[in-house]
Amino acid sequence: MPTRLDFSKLSLMDALDLATLIEVEAHKRYTQFAEQLGSRTDDDAASVFQSMAVNESKHGDQLAERRLALFGDQKPRVTLDDIFDVEAPDFGSTRWYMSPWKAYLVALSSEKKAFAFYDQALPHVTQPEI
Repeated sequence: MPTRLDFSKLSLMDALDLATLIEVEAHKRYTQFAEQLGSRTDDDAASVFQSMAVNESKHGDQLAERRLALFGDQKPRVTLDDIFDVEAPDFGSTRWYMSPWKAYLVALSSEKKAFAFYDQALPHVTQPEI
């Protein structure tokens, strides 16, 4: 989970922007995986990845709404260049004809990466509501 960020220097707005970007990155990767595999049935690996993309998009939208309510249209100070693979599944995770079970394991691994990232950031959060 490489990052160039110093968590101690992030403002609340930065943290919300960063969290939103993490969801955007994961959404893009899951969408890419779903497109690469191509869905053959309603319960194949591509469908799992598409479902994860939808969930990441919802999370990103929720964070963006909260950020907008708190900070309006202030320009973000963090970008996708500040993070890489925080929650997004690893590029080499997919295999042709992978099972839905394997796709869920890829998603679980990604969620664990995100947990580790946020666990590192948590000591620097001073706003209890966040």
